[in-house]
Amino acid sequence: MRKINDLRQEIAAVDRALVALLSVRGMLAYDLAYLKIEAGVPMRDAMQADAVVWRAVEMNRGPLDVAEIFRTITEQTVLLMEQQESHSKAAGE
Repeated sequence: MRKINDLRQEIAAVDRALVALLSVRGMLAYDLAYLKIEAGVPMRDAMQADAVVWRAVEMNRGPLDVAEIFRTITEQTVLLMEQQESHSKAAGE
């Protein structure tokens, strides 16, 4: 039988992978923000956010309710993009 510390180490490894993937997602959001700024497209797209959550729910095969997790991820991503938009406007881009 595995020990508590062994499982905690496995969970910590998964956490590290999640954080790394969220960082990649954030960098992609920066790139998307620039493209949206250039195209004059709003940062918020409710239909896209809903699609992201729905896709996650459809893919989920585990015990966690991923809908709220992905709602949080999409909201944080939009906030990051809006922050980038504000910086770009302030810089006169």
